[in-house]
Amino acid sequence: MVSVELDHIAIGTNKQTNIQSFNKNSKHVAIGCHRSVLIYDTNNKLQHILNGHKNVVTCMQYQDDTKNNQLITCSEDGSFIIWNNYKLHKKIQINNMEKDVMHSINSISYRNKCLLIGDSDGVFRIFENGEDWTLVKEFKVNERLHPLCSEMINVIDDKYIIFIGGTSVDLFVYAFDLKTNELNLQAQLKGHEDWVKCMDFIKISDEKWLLATGSQDRYIRIWNLEFKDAESLQNELKKNKMVLLNNKKFPIKFQDSKNQMSINFDSLIMGHDDWIQCIKFHPSPEKLQLLSATANTELMIWEVDKKSDIWVCNNRLGEISSKGSTTATGSSGGFWSCFWIINEEYSNDFNKEFIYTSGKTGSWRCWSRLVSKFLKETTPENVEKTLEEEEAEEEKKLELIFEENYYGQNWEQELFVVGPTRECNGLSWDASKGEYLLATSLDQTTRLYAKNLKSSEKEWREFARPQIHGYDLTNIESISASEFISAGEEKIIRIFKEPKNVANILKKFSNISFDENQVSQIASMPTLGLSNKAGEADASAEEGINADTDNDMINSILNNLSKPPLEDQLQRFTLYPEIEKLYGHGFEISCFDFNKSLNILASCNKSNTKKNSQIKIFNLNDYTLMDTITMEFHNLTITSLKFSPCGDYLLSCSRDRTWCVWKKNITNEGKLNFEIFKYNLKPHSKIIWDCEWLPREFDNNGFVTVSRDKTVKYWSFNEEKQDYELICSLRFKEPVTSVSVYNTLLFDTKDLLLCVGLNDGDLRLLTLNNAIKAFVEYSDLQFGLGKPCDRINKIKFNQFSNQEENKVYMATSSKDTSLRIYKISLV
Repeated sequence: MVSVELDHIAIGTNKQTNIQSFNKNSKHVAIGCHRSVLIYDTNNKLQHILNGHKNVVTCMQYQDDTKNNQLITCSEDGSFIIWNNYKLHKKIQINNMEKDVMHSINSISYRNKCLLIGDSDGVFRIFENGEDWTLVKEFKVNERLHPLCSEMINVIDDKYIIFIGGTSVDLFVYAFDLKTNELNLQAQLKGHEDWVKCMDFIKISDEKWLLATGSQDRYIRIWNLEFKDAESLQNELKKNKMVLLNNKKFPIKFQDSKNQMSINFDSLIMGHDDWIQCIKFHPSPEKLQLLSATANTELMIWEVDKKSDIWVCNNRLGEISSKGSTTATGSSGGFWSCFWIINEEYSNDFNKEFIYTSGKTGSWRCWSRLVSKFLKETTPENVEKTLEEEEAEEEKKLELIFEENYYGQNWEQELFVVGPTRECNGLSWDASKGEYLLATSLDQTTRLYAKNLKSSEKEWREFARPQIHGYDLTNIESISASEFISAGEEKIIRIFKEPKNVANILKKFSNISFDENQVSQIASMPTLGLSNKAGEADASAEEGINADTDNDMINSILNNLSKPPLEDQLQRFTLYPEIEKLYGHGFEISCFDFNKSLNILASCNKSNTKKNSQIKIFNLNDYTLMDTITMEFHNLTITSLKFSPCGDYLLSCSRDRTWCVWKKNITNEGKLNFEIFKYNLKPHSKIIWDCEWLPREFDNNGFVTVSRDKTVKYWSFNEEKQDYELICSLRFKEPVTSVSVYNTLLFDTKDLLLCVGLNDGDLRLLTLNNAIKAFVEYSDLQFGLGKPCDRINKIKFNQFSNQEENKVYMATSSKDTSLRIYKISLV
C-alpha cells in the first residue's frame, strides 16, 4: 500500500491589491497564488488548495457572514468561480473566448445578493445571486477608465451604493436598486491627484458609513456617507453652495426618492512617501483604525486623535526602503496588499490580532500581538483633566516617540507564506546527506529549504536565500554539503559556498552538522553587480562599508534567532558568496550534471545548430574548461544531461528527438575523453524532455526517457545485440515533461519506484516491475491537498530518504510557481 501526502508547499502570492479575503465564521484566509487559491486558518496551517482557473488569480472575496465558505475568485482568464465549501459550484466566463479578446477581471465587491466585477476593458457587470447567478446590469463609467478598485455598500434592503476607482483622479458614486435594476451616477468626487488604487469602508451605525480611498498621489481620503431625510438634505445643500469643492455634500437618491443619503469629504491623511497600494479598516467596529500599505515597504496604522479629530499614525511596521533599489540588490520592492484578523477565541483573557501584508517577493509578512479583552482606560472620559495633567501626558507621549520600541507596540513578526513568484525550475537535494533542498526560479532567486526540528510539527521552512541574481535562474546542482552550482538565462555558470552564519542556522534548527573548514565568510550583494561577494575586512573605504561591524551585526541577529529567518532576514543576511565562475558557453545554459567520481561538470547551452549543441566538460579541480574534449552529436538544444551511477557514461537527450550515450575513455596520454557509445535517431516522435539512469541493482546499464509524445520509455543494453533496446513504454493523455527514479529497490518486490510529471501539472507514481519488466501505475492515488496546476518542470527523489521508516521524500517544481515536497509512505 502506497500513500502520498503534501508535506510542504512554497509558493508566492500574486502581486495584486485584493488577492486575499477573510471569513469571520470559519476563520479561514483565502490567498491567490498564481492560478491556485490557498486556504489557511488563523494558525497559518494550510487547509485547502483550489485549482480551477486557467490564468493568474487577480482578486477574490468571501460572501459576508457566509455559512458555507462561499468564495468568489476572479482571474486574468476572464472568468470567476463560485466555491461552496471549497468545491467548485459554478464557473462563469464573462465574454466569448472564441470571438472576443480575453479581459482580466480586476476588481470585485460581493455584498448580500449582489456581485460587482470590473474587467480590464472598463466594463462593470452586476450579477444577482438567486437560484442561479444572473447578469442583471452591464455598464461602463467612461472609455478612459479602467477599474483598479471598487466597493459596494448594501445600505438597506435591495439598495446599494457603488464606488468605483481606477485610472482616473475622480471617485465615481452610483446608486443601484436590485429590484428595478436601475443604476444612476450620483456623484463624481474630486480631490485625488492621481489614480485611485484601493478603497475600504466601515459601518459606524445604521445610518452612517466611512469610506477610505488610497491613491498614487500618496494620500488617503476619508469620505462620510450618511442617511438624510429629504428636507434636512435640501437645507444642507443650500448652505453648502459656497463651501469649497472638496467639502461639498453630494445627495444620493434612489428612483423611489426614499432613503436619501449624502456623501462628503471628511479627512485627509498624509504621511506616506510612495503610492498607497492597499487600505483596510480594523475589523472591529468599536475600534476606528485604518491600516495602509505602500510601495516603499511600509505599513502604517492610523487612528483619530480624540482631541483634535485628526487621523494620526500610532504605529509603523515594515522596513526602511532605499530609493532606486531593485530585487537584484535585495530590496523587497514594496507592499501590495494588507488585511487584519482578530482571533477572539485565542484565550479567555486575550484576543490575538494579526496584520498581514504581501510584497513583491511573493512572501506574506505577518505580525501578531495579544490584546486584553478587559482593557480599560485608567481615567474615565467624563472626568476632566487639569492643565498640568494634560501637559504631563503630552510630554510622556513625546518621550515615547523617541523610544526604540515605541512603534513596535508589542507586535511580533511571525512566519507565513513564502515562495517563488515566477516559474520554479531547478531542484537539487543536498549531495551529502539529503538534509536540505535547493531550488531556483525565474524570479531570480535560489532558495534553501530544510525541516525545522525545533517546532512541534517539524515542518519545512526556507532557511536561506543563497542567491539573488539579475538573471532568471534555471538550473542548480548540489556538489557537496557546502557547495552548489547554478546557472540562469546567461552564459556563465556560477559556484557558491555556504557561509558560516547559514551553517549555524541549519545546525541550530535542523541539526545539520558542518565542517568549520568547509564553510566561507558572510556574503553581501554589491549595489551594482550580479555576484555575491564575501564580506572581507579590508572592504573599500570608498564604498563606506565597515565589514567587521556588518559581520558582527549579522552574526548577532542570526545567532539570536528563536525561529527560522523572516523574509527581510532571508534577503539580507543569508546570501552565499560566489567562489568561481565557469566560462565557455556562447548562449544561455540549458542543463548540466555533476560527476562526483571524476569531479567534472558536463553542461550545454541553448542552440539551433549542431555546432552550438556541443556538450562541454569543466574540471572542478581548477575550474577550467577541458577544451580538448569535443562532444558533438545533437542538432538542437540538449534538454537533459545525466551521468550514470558508476560515472562511466553520460546520457543526453535533445529537442531534436534523439538520445545519445557517451562513454568515458582514457587516451594513451592519460587524458580524459568521452566518445559516442550508442545513440538512437528515432526513439520518440516528439521532443524528449527528460531522462534518468536506473540503479545498477535493477539494470546494469538501463535508463528511461520521457517525451512530448506522451510516453515514458525504458531502454536496456542488450549484450548480444550490443545495443540498447526498448523494453517497455507507457502512454499518458498529456505530454510527459519530467521523470525521477528512486535509486533504492522496494524491499519486498525489488521493483523500482518512479514518478513522472505531465504538462498539465499531473503527477503519476509508477513502479517498474522487476519480474515482468513493465511499468505499473498506482491507480486512485491521492497527492494530499493536491497537485500543481501547470507544467511539471523537475521531479527529484531524495535518494537519502530512510526507507526503513517506510517514507520517501520527493520534490517537484512547476510552472505554476510552486515548489512542493511530498512524503511517500511505503507500507
